[in-house]
Amino acid sequence: LTQLEFAAKLGVPVETIRNWEQGKRAPRGPARALLAVIAHSPETVFAALSSAPTAA
Repeated sequence: LTQLEFAAKLGVPVETIRNWEQGKRAPRGPARALLAVIAHSPETVFAALSSAPTAA
């Protein structure tokens, strides 16, 4: 994925992705956990993020 595509899938500004890649900032908290899960199962995460929430 490009930075722009990855940012869109995560719902974050592309500048956030650039800062992480350039070492200007490091992901923390939930972002760090999400990136760890993406590293192991990207298809599952992106499928979950792209699906509409269901009403309970």
